[in-house]
Amino acid sequence: MIFDRHLPHRLRLGHRTPGRRSELRAGKVVVVAGFQGVDEDHNITTLGRGGSDTSGVALAAALKADSCEIYTDVDGVYTSDPRICPQAKKLERISYEEMLELASLGAKVLQIRSVEFAKRYGVPVHVRSSFTDTEGTWVVPTRTSLPQFLLRPTSANSTGEIFEPT
Repeated sequence: MIFDRHLPHRLRLGHRTPGRRSELRAGKVVVVAGFQGVDEDHNITTLGRGGSDTSGVALAAALKADSCEIYTDVDGVYTSDPRICPQAKKLERISYEEMLELASLGAKVLQIRSVEFAKRYGVPVHVRSSFTDTEGTWVVPTRTSLPQFLLRPTSANSTGEIFEPT
């Protein structure tokens, strides 16, 4: 993956290490730093906050994986911040577009660049907890089995009500 230092928000797949693919095919476990990339001059650089999400999705895209699993401290994507809004509901599925909107409004579940990468390369992303085996939330091209909730940002002083369309 190449990080363009002149346009830090623009990432693209590039610099590949062919030996790693053969190691994967041989059944070996390959460990990759989750927040690093290289610039045009092949200098190692960090990708900033959420860089591990972005690296994971980029690797899944480059390896043509069926999906990318992101393990985090939450067990999925919610309709609202469950620490603020006790009525928040965990979503089974959410579209790339909806996740991009939530990330742009401040949701910290997935870094916005990782969602952009997933959308561009068609990588389904499964957001799940590092601490439990429960099913998380799938970020996919279009949502298919999600109840029709109105997603809206919340703040610490909001009432946290969730509205369902009539």
